[in-house]
Amino acid sequence: MFGGFWEWLLIILFFVVLFNADKVPAWIEILKKKSKPAMEMLEKGKTELEKKVNEVKEKAQKESAKNTEKNDAEKDKK
Repeated sequence: MFGGFWEWLLIILFFVVLFNADKVPAWIEILKKKSKPAMEMLEKGKTELEKKVNEVKEKAQKESAKNTEKNDAEKDKK
């Protein structure tokens, strides 16, 4: 079966043959430089998302506590 490992191996071999082995390190450096801002943006987005999720969780916990207190108060009245 033609799995992920063999696909990557063929792609790497294709690039080595196409661009010569001498040019591959230069391509890797270019890819690293170009991908760095994208990775920083992803990390920033992840941090913002985690903050929002925590805010929603805290809000849900507060509402749950209020509902519990309200239900307990109604039970005490009965």
